[in-house]
Amino acid sequence: MAGFHFRLGSVLRYRERMREEKKLELYRLDAEKRRLARHIAELEQTIAGHRKMMEEQAGKWLSISELRSQGDFIQCVTEAIIEQSRLKASLDGQLVEKRAEVVGADIKVKSLERLRSRLLQKYRFAESKDEQKLTDEMARQRYTRRDEPR
Repeated sequence: MAGFHFRLGSVLRYRERMREEKKLELYRLDAEKRRLARHIAELEQTIAGHRKMMEEQAGKWLSISELRSQGDFIQCVTEAIIEQSRLKASLDGQLVEKRAEVVGADIKVKSLERLRSRLLQKYRFAESKDEQKLTDEMARQRYTRRDEPR
């Protein structure tokens, strides 16, 4: 009897490759989200450090240009934080979509794997059934030969 051959093997390999590509894209998006979160935290630390410096200068006289430049700096950093937060929120939406795609790809691969498993099980059952028939036939022939007169 010929060996087991899963006719949809190429489809299974293609779906596995697509699943891996989707997982890599998900990982890339997640890494970008973590990078943005670190950048936002760094910007917030910058503002906190600048405010602390301003509190230390509370009793000192500052020129209008110094106050204006400090205010402009804080405003610029705050706008950068807002923009980075928007990007992060956009990435969150993309991550949700990509996770759904990965789950869909997993379902497709698992369904083919289950089909392959069932077909392999049927093949093995049929093979063992054929083997049992051959064994029974050999035993029957041996038994009938013993009963024949010599």
